[in-house]
Amino acid sequence: MKSRTATIRNIVVVVAAITLISSSIPFDSYSNPTARNDMMNSSEKPINVYLANVLHGPIIITSNNDFSAQGFLGSGSESSPYLIENYSINTTGTCISISNTDAHFIVRKCLLTGGDDGDGILMDNVMNGEISNNSISQKDRPLHLLLSSNNMIVNNTISENRLQVTLHSSTNNEVLENNISDNSGGLYLLSSPNNLVANNSILAGFGTGIILENSPESTLTKNIISNNQGGIYLHSSSRSIITNNTLSENIGYGIILDDSSEVRLSSNILLNNGFGILGNSVEEWKHDISTDNLVNGKPIGYFWDLHGERIDENPYYLMIFANCTNITVENIVFDRSSITLGFSSNCTLNNNTSLESQGFGISFYYSVDNKVTNNRCNSLSLRYSSNNDLFYNTISGTSYVGVNLRVSSYNRIEGNTISGFEDGLWLYEESTHNHVVNNTISESLMYGANLLYWSNNNTFSDNHIDGVHLHEAHSNDFVNNTFSGGDIAGVDMFGSSNIKILNNNISGNSIGMSLKWCLSKFRNTRQPTVSQCLWEQWRCRCTR
Repeated sequence: MKSRTATIRNIVVVVAAITLISSSIPFDSYSNPTARNDMMNSSEKPINVYLANVLHGPIIITSNNDFSAQGFLGSGSESSPYLIENYSINTTGTCISISNTDAHFIVRKCLLTGGDDGDGILMDNVMNGEISNNSISQKDRPLHLLLSSNNMIVNNTISENRLQVTLHSSTNNEVLENNISDNSGGLYLLSSPNNLVANNSILAGFGTGIILENSPESTLTKNIISNNQGGIYLHSSSRSIITNNTLSENIGYGIILDDSSEVRLSSNILLNNGFGILGNSVEEWKHDISTDNLVNGKPIGYFWDLHGERIDENPYYLMIFANCTNITVENIVFDRSSITLGFSSNCTLNNNTSLESQGFGISFYYSVDNKVTNNRCNSLSLRYSSNNDLFYNTISGTSYVGVNLRVSSYNRIEGNTISGFEDGLWLYEESTHNHVVNNTISESLMYGANLLYWSNNNTFSDNHIDGVHLHEAHSNDFVNNTFSGGDIAGVDMFGSSNIKILNNNISGNSIGMSLKWCLSKFRNTRQPTVSQCLWEQWRCRCTR
């Protein structure tokens, strides 16, 4: 009996000691605006401290009254928030669900885990909450805010979850000082404007570090984003601010601005990551991008509404010309980077080199009447661009496609050497009336040229190509070409009609010509010469 009494006395002493230690830790520093600002300005992140956690089942709060009814301390005021703390919750469902509340509360120092069918913390129609110093792992979404505003997510450790931290239709929240790693993505804001994302570390994710989709006027600052599939991606998120972030070694890209306008970029550092702009209107190419944004130590060269200039020196890592006319860029060597034209016309790119770009070496978007001559690059892309001349360029690499035209018509592709790609040339999605003349396309893993999905009325003449494939592409002409060395077929047609094949030499392919699904008619005046093919000269399947 004495031994049992002594044991109980020792336990009481240990609990008292833990209580004394915990009372000295400033857990509510993030509820103090001054302390929070000091933390934002500090380069050192606070250390998460987890005390002995109490095992607890899932917590479900559906009203302000539920906090006190379930025994959580506090009154729900700003000075005395309800406290949910020091719990270890392991469940295959959602660990903590809070909905339809506007009382002040804090969830802190909890360990949340257990299967990926539910969320770590779900907040639905919630205001005035703080989620701080928690560890969340092996859940579906670690944190999910829906229709919630004026909440803080601070200094949590979030790892090995199936999806990313998600804010959906949620405004005026702050996501600060979190360590996010090894999830499918970092942070996803959907239809969530006016949020602050600052001082987070987002590492080694299987998706994009931060995505803003339809989330305008948001601020991303002082985040570290590294070794993810992508860095920062904005879609339909105008007037947002991206400043003082560091992005490195993300696989796909560093920062992409897509269908967004008037985004302000300043003082960002990108290491071995690129930057790009996409948009379907000229306004979506207009941004405030300063030269203190650095990629591998060199500034981003962004030019808006520039006219009649000649550029033959390059202090920039990459160049983007938006709403520009009569620009000449020549004799420039780019280090792993590129030249992009958006909504620009009558420009000339001559004798430039961009061989190791992470994206397209040269790319046009909604640009017309430009000339690309005598350049050496690893790829060339035209999107929604017409009446451009691509002459005598050398395009070599090991990526998916060398020259890629999508919804681009009336272009002339002449005298180019294209080699080493899976497909050398793509005419894709209604790319019509293009002239492909006297090009050499070789060393393709699949086809030298691919005409896909209503890319009609194109003319190929006097080319040497290691195989051509047509898929639902009609009324195209092939005259005086040599199709040889194709691993699949010299000419391979699927669902394509009204094709002219005249005076072509088809030899040295695995299959000479392959015709599938009933070409309604040819417009040949002479049988093509088909010889020396590995398997067979002709293969025809003309009925379904």
